[in-house]
Amino acid sequence: MRSVRSIVAVAMAGLACALGVASATVPVAANAAVHATVSSAVGSSHAKAPADADDIYCPYHSGHWTAWYGACVSYTDHSCTAGSEGNMTPPNYVSNACGNNLYLYTGTDQSGSHLCVALDSRTHHLATYESYRVIVGGC
Repeated sequence: MRSVRSIVAVAMAGLACALGVASATVPVAANAAVHATVSSAVGSSHAKAPADADDIYCPYHSGHWTAWYGACVSYTDHSCTAGSEGNMTPPNYVSNACGNNLYLYTGTDQSGSHLCVALDSRTHHLATYESYRVIVGGC
């Protein structure tokens, strides 16, 4: 069993070198955990270096949660004040640099199913979310 692990470790290291990927070159922020849960019980995942559209993580804007459009090209910053809510143009990505959590809703006026974006986290590429509410409490 030990030799199989060694072979796998060597193969992974070789693959990383062949692709020009070194763990030391991955930004610290890219290793941050993403804490997003959906009301239909989809769990957390971990951030990794960008590779395709589902692996893009847009930057944080201090003191705001940010709705990102395109591949982190344009954005709208929103207030972190608990109870803030509204309708929005569906973003492609969200980053939450607030001290509060954020609910994104599939319908307008905080209706439909929701995605909870925990404080200090970012999302993968999103489906259609049309409204939001900043909340106090856990996801």
